[in-house]
Amino acid sequence: MNTIARTIAQRLAAGATGRIDEEYIRYGLEVFLGAFFQISIILLLAWPLGIFRQTLAIVCAAALYRRYAGG
Repeated sequence: MNTIARTIAQRLAAGATGRIDEEYIRYGLEVFLGAFFQISIILLLAWPLGIFRQTLAIVCAAALYRRYAGG
């Protein structure tokens, strides 16, 4: 995950016209990619178990709660 985020951050920082701190981009990408993969794995496991809709509802509710709770 760290390698992927670092590679993407380097390319974004190299292509930017202004001064951009690569470490901030890398950190944000690591958080985003980690959350994306976690949610993907949870939903992929829920699909064969037949609880995809319920799991999706819980994931959406948790995301909204997390957004407004400051986390």
